[in-house]
Amino acid sequence: MVLEPIEFSECYGDTPWFRQSLYQHEVALDNTMKNMKNIESQCRKLIASTKKLSVAQREFADTLKEMNIEVEHSAADSEKAFDKCLHKFGQVVGEVEVERMQLLDKAEFECLKRLERFREDDAKKVLQEEKKKYAKEAKKFQQNQNKYLSMKTERAKDFREADIQMNRQQEEFRKASLQYAADLKLFQGKMQFEFLDTLSTFLNAWMNFYHAGNAIQESLRPFVVDVKDEVSKAKERYTKLASETPDITEDMLQNGPRRASLVNDTRFEFASCGSRRPIKEGYVNVQEKKKWTKYYGVYTQESRMLTLVPIKQASKADLNEVLETSTSYKVLQRERAPYDRVQKRFCIDVTVGELIDGLVLQALSEEDCREWVDAMDENQIVINMKKSRSEAGRLPAGTVLPPPPGRTAPDPFAVDWESREARRGGVQYDEPETSTAHGRREPENFVGRTPVYAAEEPREPHFQAPIREFEETLHESYAKATEPQTKNVKETVYYEELLWPAEELRYLPLPSSVTDYEESF
Repeated sequence: MVLEPIEFSECYGDTPWFRQSLYQHEVALDNTMKNMKNIESQCRKLIASTKKLSVAQREFADTLKEMNIEVEHSAADSEKAFDKCLHKFGQVVGEVEVERMQLLDKAEFECLKRLERFREDDAKKVLQEEKKKYAKEAKKFQQNQNKYLSMKTERAKDFREADIQMNRQQEEFRKASLQYAADLKLFQGKMQFEFLDTLSTFLNAWMNFYHAGNAIQESLRPFVVDVKDEVSKAKERYTKLASETPDITEDMLQNGPRRASLVNDTRFEFASCGSRRPIKEGYVNVQEKKKWTKYYGVYTQESRMLTLVPIKQASKADLNEVLETSTSYKVLQRERAPYDRVQKRFCIDVTVGELIDGLVLQALSEEDCREWVDAMDENQIVINMKKSRSEAGRLPAGTVLPPPPGRTAPDPFAVDWESREARRGGVQYDEPETSTAHGRREPENFVGRTPVYAAEEPREPHFQAPIREFEETLHESYAKATEPQTKNVKETVYYEELLWPAEELRYLPLPSSVTDYEESF
């Protein structure tokens, strides 16, 4: 809207055009003040919203700085740098929020206060006080003028005094008109720089905030490049892990039970009297009167200690506190529990020094039960394979021998003694089974398992040497035939792990030569 300028010369005449011009300027100023008040209100809302944003951003920054990601003890440095990245991100967000708060303080105490002061002081003075004063003088002048013009001629002696008074009132009215017109012009001129300067300061504060944020971003650029490199490495590790996981899973499904039972672990060092190698560990049920309770058992051969860890809510409670409630027993003897007494499968009677009645353990399967019994067998010896006559015929330690063609491996828990006597050719010996006359040493408390030989070398009778030589030749010949499949095997194999026990090999007929036996393969 384009307004006609207010001319001071028209103040003397008080023309209708002057009155119309004053009215238009007053309406325009009223609208301008309403818009200024609306802008001021919007600025206050913007500042209040920005304060809420700043509070949320600072809380976010504090959370990032306090966040701690637990990583594995063996994790790489790049993985451990994850916490440092989060702390740096929180620090950067905090620095930005410091600049934002400076902006808000400046906008609130400088810009908004100036707008409020200009609107309430200057505008109020012109649009209310000066306007009322001008309207009052105009009304008074009109009333006096009407009285002056209504005087009758009979009062001629009063004309002189009335003329003087009228001139004085007209002068006051003109002075009020000029003052009001001047105030309108001055207010319009001041509004153009005061309001614009305030808004310019407000917007410039925002620009300074953005500039400070850009400076922080520039200083952060090298760190962002490093973070991208770490992210790229993390993606590569993830891709590698994703590609290896199916193979690892398949390998663990095939070999996991064996590896899990012989894994090196330091979690139960306190329970194994300083030993760092649990021979067997796993879940077992323990008979407590008529109730069966589930425990996690750990047995070490070095100390012959069996530790039972309660597992009730072990995943929710502190594991260290749970381990403090565990119980350890010294294993003296073990044997398979008969079904007619326990009425459950896979049970083992364990004689311990701390309990008179001993313990009854229930394994999870037949294989698990066999592993527990094997681990608690104090007479186990380890087979150390000897070198063959040539380097190509080596049988590495850890090789498990399958039975020869046409034979199946006997169950070490179900030995048929009558069949064994038949395989001996019906030969009966006068010496008892526990004697060493035939190169045999069997425990007196044997409970139906395949005999386990002592670690020391017994004194051989005259017919035992060819049998021992045949066994060594058998191992060497089989290694030569199966070398590609056993090249990288490194595990130690216990004596009773052989699928074809050496005890059964002692009663096989000797071949006429080693060559004949090799040809049988």
